[in-house]
Amino acid sequence: MTLEQQKKQATTKANGAAHHGKDWAHDYDIFDREYIKDPFPVWDELRDQCPIAHTERWGGSWMPTRYADLFAIAQDFQHFSSRDVLVAPIGAGPQEGEEPDPDIPEELQNYEVGAPPITSDPPVHTWARRLLLSPFSLQSIAKWEPETRELCRSLIDGFIDKGRADAAADYAQQIPPRIIASMMGIPKEMSGTFTDWVRGFFEFGLGFFEEENAHDFFRMDKDFMTSSSGTAFINPCS
Repeated sequence: MTLEQQKKQATTKANGAAHHGKDWAHDYDIFDREYIKDPFPVWDELRDQCPIAHTERWGGSWMPTRYADLFAIAQDFQHFSSRDVLVAPIGAGPQEGEEPDPDIPEELQNYEVGAPPITSDPPVHTWARRLLLSPFSLQSIAKWEPETRELCRSLIDGFIDKGRADAAADYAQQIPPRIIASMMGIPKEMSGTFTDWVRGFFEFGLGFFEEENAHDFFRMDKDFMTSSSGTAFINPCS
């Protein structure tokens, strides 16, 4: 065993010890700080002991951990819908006679927004995906290659002198939203804000439910939509 493999094995054991004592098969928490840092020991344990885990947290959900199960679920939209893909409860709002969920900020109550084709099933998924085929064809995206390469270089230039970086937060997560922002006509000076929106929406569970974060998100959204740039974005022909 090489030194690098020994280090990796030691790290895995240490992280596994940090997860020890928690019932991940029946009470997993995907927002647990240790799990976020290194979920692999948990997945390894579940694959052997309980390949489809369950939790009542955040309204209840199931977590398959084996490839074969995940592949089968992805193909079976009749039983496993994609219309609600978030683990944390959002958008449903309280039913008649129920009190609002205290974990959900007031701004997010009844927040019902779809993002097809990701949050849709056939036949909606079929035509929604077809709408995206043309703008994301090889020929269409070729014109964005120079800008993408320049963005990648600038991101690397931003941290190369430090000698280290978070490959996800500092690099990979910056590229798709910034290029898509350009494709949507969002001003360059707003690309950072747009990236924060995307990350805030998809990562709100990692602390975004904290009231201050939620208010900041919706204030940024409101400020942009009422600005001249936002007006031009919403009404490009006006």
